Amino acid sequence: MVVYSKIEAAEILGSVVDNPFACASLIRGSISQSEDDRVRVACVQQLLNGRVQGVEYVLLSLLFDEDEEMVKTGIEGLILINSDILKRYSHIFESSPHSLVRVSVAKFLKGEDTPIYKLDLPGGLG
Repeated sequence: MVVYSKIEAAEILGSVVDNPFACASLIRGSISQSEDDRVRVACVQQLLNGRVQGVEYVLLSLLFDEDEEMVKTGIEGLILINSDILKRYSHIFESSPHSLVRVSVAKFLKGEDTPIYKLDLPGGLG
């Protein structure tokens, strides 16, 4: 029950993401390893939906998360926003300990479709 309340809170914060305190709370929720994955993904989704400046750095940090589900969320988010980070740092991603990161970035750089499971396409993109 608490998880769903936190997801609802993330959605409310997402509706006012221009507020620096709301944005900071969503960033904290995204990277907090003590939160449930569903809450963290909801926070990431709201940052993407709000097109928060610098969201790619939150997503980049998730690629080094201990939780593989959050690694998936990070790579999917970077792919969804077509981030230059994937091109700029491809040499780093090629040696990632996560095969998902290596394979997803390689497909992205070749222009191949990469399945997206964790996130929705932010409104207005695509």
